[in-house]
Amino acid sequence: VGLTMVEVYIYNRQGHLVKHWNDVNGAWDGMSDEGQECPQGAYAYMMRWQNVLNPNTTNTKTGTITLIR
Repeated sequence: VGLTMVEVYIYNRQGHLVKHWNDVNGAWDGMSDEGQECPQGAYAYMMRWQNVLNPNTTNTKTGTITLIR
């Protein structure tokens, strides 16, 4: 709620970008940008966002996510 900008990057274990979106309504369904099913396993993500309360500040979060099929 209140997000004005969102960018998300998801990388596989080899460091290759598998998914990217820059929409506040975006989500990852386990598919790559090319439409291929990503294998089960760990992925790294980097997320940047801005919100209406502090529009001049860009927040960043990194971490890992596990895809389970």
